[in-house]
Amino acid sequence: MIKSDYIFDNRIKLLVGDKAVYNIPYELAQYGCDRALLVSDDITFRVGNLDYVKNVFKTQKIDVIAIYRAVKEVATDKDCEEISRLYKSNDCDCLICVGKKAAIFAAKGAKILLTEDTKYISHYESSPTSGIIVRDVPLVVI
Repeated sequence: MIKSDYIFDNRIKLLVGDKAVYNIPYELAQYGCDRALLVSDDITFRVGNLDYVKNVFKTQKIDVIAIYRAVKEVATDKDCEEISRLYKSNDCDCLICVGKKAAIFAAKGAKILLTEDTKYISHYESSPTSGIIVRDVPLVVI
C-alpha cells in the first residue's frame, strides 16, 4: 500500500514543436525562475539563435542576466566552473542552454557544481554531499 503523502517529482520535461520555445518562460515560472543564464557556443551565437531566444524571453517575464558563450568543440572543467561562478555572481535562478553537444555538457556540469554547492568539478566525487541535492537548479536545453 502506498502512503498518501508519497510524491514522485520528475524534473525532466520535454517540450517539442515549432513554437515550443515560447512555452519555456511559462515552464520556468512554475519553478519561480525569472533570472536566466544562457549557455552557448560561439557558432550558435553567430548564427543568431541566442538572439531568437532572448527575444522570446523579452516578451515574457524572464530576464537574461548573463551569457556564457565560450564553450568550444569540447566542454572543459573550466567551462563548467566559469558557468557556475557566473550563475552565482549574477544571482541567476536557472540555466538555459542553446547550442551544440559541448554546450549541453558544460551546462550539465555547471548544474552539478551548483546543485552540489562545490566550486571545482574535480572536487565533486570527493564532496561529502556527493549524491545529496543541496539545491535545485532548473536547466533548459534548446
